[in-house]
Amino acid sequence: KDARKQLPFPTIFNILGPLVNPARVKRAVIGVWKKELGRPVIETLKTLGYERAAVVCGDEGLDEISPAGDSKLWRLWDNGTITEETLNPFTTFGLNPFPLSHVSSPPDPCDLLKAILAGKAQEHKLNFVLMNAALVLHVDGKAKSLQLGFAMAKKCVDEGRAALLLKTLQAEGAERAKN
Repeated sequence: KDARKQLPFPTIFNILGPLVNPARVKRAVIGVWKKELGRPVIETLKTLGYERAAVVCGDEGLDEISPAGDSKLWRLWDNGTITEETLNPFTTFGLNPFPLSHVSSPPDPCDLLKAILAGKAQEHKLNFVLMNAALVLHVDGKAKSLQLGFAMAKKCVDEGRAALLLKTLQAEGAERAKN
């Protein structure tokens, strides 16, 4: 088993991986487990030439938007400006906060992913994913706001497009594995 995965705590490699992405992407969302890392990481993304980016840290040390309470968000905008704000499930997305225990890791994450994309997961698990998908859609420029990003992601799930995309990617992966 990978030695890094055996460690019970995050390491610099949790941040370094996205920063040295060989695809040379110009937009990214990166989660950090300590608020003190947010500003340096977003400034590094700016220095590396990213056009738009976001770095997020939930108050509990979660490296995603937290469903339980506030999250800190640092954004790099198209014009090079960096802003900092606080997100909250209720004030940002209109959702009642819920404990992290409601979204703990399941025995089979693949089954959970399939259920979420098919719209068959428990509502709090779906909302947790939708909040974070909203940030990705916003940073990518597909949604003008986090609220619109949430609505877009929910519509994609509700209409079955998310599940269809997963099936398409699975089929393509299986085909490539044969060759």
